[in-house]
Amino acid sequence: FREKSEGWIEISDDLRFVGDTEFIWKSDRNGYAHIYKYSLKGGEPVQLTSGNWEVDEIGAYNKYKDEIIFTSTEEGVTGRQVYKIKSNGNGKVKLTSGTGSNKILSEDDSDYFIIRHSSSEEMPSYSLIRSSDRMQKKLTFNEFPAEYKLQKPEFIKIPIEATELNASVLKPYDFNPKNKY
Repeated sequence: FREKSEGWIEISDDLRFVGDTEFIWKSDRNGYAHIYKYSLKGGEPVQLTSGNWEVDEIGAYNKYKDEIIFTSTEEGVTGRQVYKIKSNGNGKVKLTSGTGSNKILSEDDSDYFIIRHSSSEEMPSYSLIRSSDRMQKKLTFNEFPAEYKLQKPEFIKIPIEATELNASVLKPYDFNPKNKY
């Protein structure tokens, strides 16, 4: 197969074989990173995910259930949620919720996988998820130590020309808006 781009080609490790004649691969050939299925016999790839968002990673492929587990920016660029989809592009299901980012820690061909969740409001945590029924069991329960007096960041958007940049402002725990810093 061939990947072409006028700018650059982003190479990833998100390659999974689907049976003996096909494989799935993340490509940004349409301007956004999405999952495509390619035939080893050639021809045009089939786009499995689409939209004005990006697939962040293909975390696993379960050949027994024909499911691709992946993270994406579908709900916004400041977080990553976990989804599953069939290798024909049907049956997309969201497996996680809430704010923050999720990272898939899994091997292929399993109904269970570990998610590392992190956000600006919680310490990183790990959960066990079963994709068949979205069962989720938290494995770690971490809290910020009170003596550190950590503050939650304030998220803002900075308009620049034709777009907006996401930013966060972290103020001291004893911040006083009347003071000049």
